[in-house]
Amino acid sequence: CGHDVKVGKYSILSPYVALNGFVKLENEVFVGTHATVISYKKVGFQSKISANSVVMRNVPSKCMVFGVPGKNI
Repeated sequence: CGHDVKVGKYSILSPYVALNGFVKLENEVFVGTHATVISYKKVGFQSKISANSVVMRNVPSKCMVFGVPGKNI
């Protein structure tokens, strides 16, 4: 994980996740294996990041992100 990363309560980080600097994960977020969240991004409450995805934009609450670059599905 990068510096100044904040991970909310009950969030799950799978193996080999990369969280770059100043990322904020709200409560109950799931991040799949080998997923990356680039610097200064926020992932909202109860959102899910699919394996091997790259989050390049803020993610609203209760969304699922998939792909490179990550898109809400």
